[in-house]
Amino acid sequence: MSYCVNCGVELAESEKRCPLCNTIVINRTNPWKEPESFPYPSAVEKPASLDKRFIAVIAALIALIPIATCLIIDLLSGSGITWSFYVIGGIICAYTLCVVPVLLGKNRYIISMILAFLAISFYLAYINHTTDGHWFSNLGFPIVVCVFVVVFIFLFTTHVSKMAKLYKAALFFSLIGLLCMGIEIIIRRYLDQGMITWSLVVLPPCAIFAIILIVCERKQKIKDEIRKKLYF
Repeated sequence: MSYCVNCGVELAESEKRCPLCNTIVINRTNPWKEPESFPYPSAVEKPASLDKRFIAVIAALIALIPIATCLIIDLLSGSGITWSFYVIGGIICAYTLCVVPVLLGKNRYIISMILAFLAISFYLAYINHTTDGHWFSNLGFPIVVCVFVVVFIFLFTTHVSKMAKLYKAALFFSLIGLLCMGIEIIIRRYLDQGMITWSLVVLPPCAIFAIILIVCERKQKIKDEIRKKLYF
């Protein structure tokens, strides 16, 4: 048994190169001979892809259990159907957010976002209507719009430009900071309050993280050091 002269990993007799660092194996006392069998297959088998439609059907069947349970309990209470619609609406929103994107795939993320946006908006509008509230148009809907605009910008930018991973992370932190500021502005306008406060605590760290990530992406030496430390 020999060891790699570069990284020190233990090598099998069948190795021509180190499987970890790709250094050529040279062992004069034990020259390489092709073995009868190798310790691992020459090609990696790809796992079979899951049927998206099957996942969607199973998720729908699972969602029907709490929906039916809530409806039955609500009807047996003697007051008719009242609170169960809140549960059903929440389950529909969760299904639209989690299952529909898997069913449609990455290339149809715009359709997935539109369906999720409509589901959440109608759900909040229903709650606002049934509780005689006045917060949907001035508070709930603007926040939903703000969140989905930020998510759309991130998905569209990363999908179209195919930017580097560190640039994606920098964009993510930047959008998080802006999202917090946008949400606080909406809340304070609804409550008729003054200047923003807590979002100014979130925005500077997000901006600092974004700047650090951008610098790391542009400096190859820093990137190499990070890869060595994190082993990727």
